[in-house]
Amino acid sequence: MSDATGSGARGAGGGDTAEVLARIEAALARIEGRVATLESHADAALATATDTLDGWVGDARARGVDVDERLRVALRLAERLTDPATAQTLERTLDLAAQAPSLVATVVDTVDGALARAREAGIDADDRGRRLLRTLERLTSPEALNLLTVALDRIDVINTLLNGAVLDPRTTRVVGLAGEALVATVEAGVQPAGPVGALRALGDADVKTVLGFTLRFAKNLGRSLAAQKAALPARAG
Repeated sequence: MSDATGSGARGAGGGDTAEVLARIEAALARIEGRVATLESHADAALATATDTLDGWVGDARARGVDVDERLRVALRLAERLTDPATAQTLERTLDLAAQAPSLVATVVDTVDGALARAREAGIDADDRGRRLLRTLERLTSPEALNLLTVALDRIDVINTLLNGAVLDPRTTRVVGLAGEALVATVEAGVQPAGPVGALRALGDADVKTVLGFTLRFAKNLGRSLAAQKAALPARAG
């Protein structure tokens, strides 16, 4: 009796085990199917991504872009960006960026105040700005840059001119007087004069003044040339 009962229990247990195994096998089959589906989708997505990337690379190379060099530069930049010192600097920069609106507002208020004071003083800031822009435009023109290049090439001559007496206020005043006399002479017209007219002109007080000035200038120039041990240029034949 007891043997029959035990045999029946084992039969029932064996049936339960077979059912469990069947369910596990079915679940594994479903998982395997899903994995296979995922693998097929992944392969298709990878192929699509590869084709897209190849298309981008091809377009870039067609435009003359060195993709390999760009990638190397990007890697170097990434290395520098991830450096702790760089990260700290960027963090400080971001902190300053957060304060930028208030700083900009402060600068704008300062500029507005300066413009208001200039207008109160009778200064046309807009006109000054336009003139400044025109001046900058002319200073950056090819002609001005060429002139600056020539000046820099002859900077020693310019220094001699600036340190000499040519630009002395007294010298420039005499040059200005000579210019005024030249303009007055041109406006008055030139009358022919021979030796007799020249002798008569020597009696004029103004002519005597110029003659005295010329003789004194000749004496001083001769003294300077002698001090420099320089000779007068030979007169062309």
